[in-house]
Amino acid sequence: MTKRAKRITVFIVVLSFISLVYLFLYGQIKAEWFSEDYHIEQVNKRLVPKVFDWKYANGEKYESYTVHPLYDENDELKYFLVEFEPYGFVFVRIGNIAFFRMITPMSNSMYMLNTVYSLENEDKYTWSPYIRDETYSQPMPDKDKEWILDANGDRIYYKKSPYFVTNNLNERKYLIEIDGAGYVCAVKKDDKFLNLISQKTFSIYDEDLAYKEHIYISFLVKTKSCDL
Repeated sequence: MTKRAKRITVFIVVLSFISLVYLFLYGQIKAEWFSEDYHIEQVNKRLVPKVFDWKYANGEKYESYTVHPLYDENDELKYFLVEFEPYGFVFVRIGNIAFFRMITPMSNSMYMLNTVYSLENEDKYTWSPYIRDETYSQPMPDKDKEWILDANGDRIYYKKSPYFVTNNLNERKYLIEIDGAGYVCAVKKDDKFLNLISQKTFSIYDEDLAYKEHIYISFLVKTKSCDL
């Protein structure tokens, strides 16, 4: 082999090695490569061995559940809603898988459960409808929230999702992130979105989008023990 051929061979080997290292460190299996039906099938497959071991209230087990796709403001599938019977719900976030995670204790699943509407504490399954008070004149600690009250004048607490409570479970559903842990539950209303927390319409181009009525959703830290 000539010196020139050796140099070319070494160059190809080194370049291949660098490419493999780069792919390992930065390469991803992207969720968008798979169909919506595939993701629904995978979420159901992962739920089956787990969901009937999850408990609520006095240690009773859930009777059944349904899985519903949730889209972002660009109509891209990003989340799932799992609605339980007789009550309760959790969100599942769909994410990409980095190749390097496959040999680490970190998550190697595309699907991550949220923690706010806890499976351990039924009180955390509640959410309350409200309207934002821009005058900040409401009682502490929620000075910017005017809670919607029931017939007795009491704040309303729901243990079913905003989509279920507002009879929108069968509509195309949206979950729009407005900050690190704030999400607007919505459905389409003509050319705008209907906020299911406040029943107000809004546009994603609104200057005050970050202040729209929302719920908090905190997803689990990405470790294998938190995979769905």
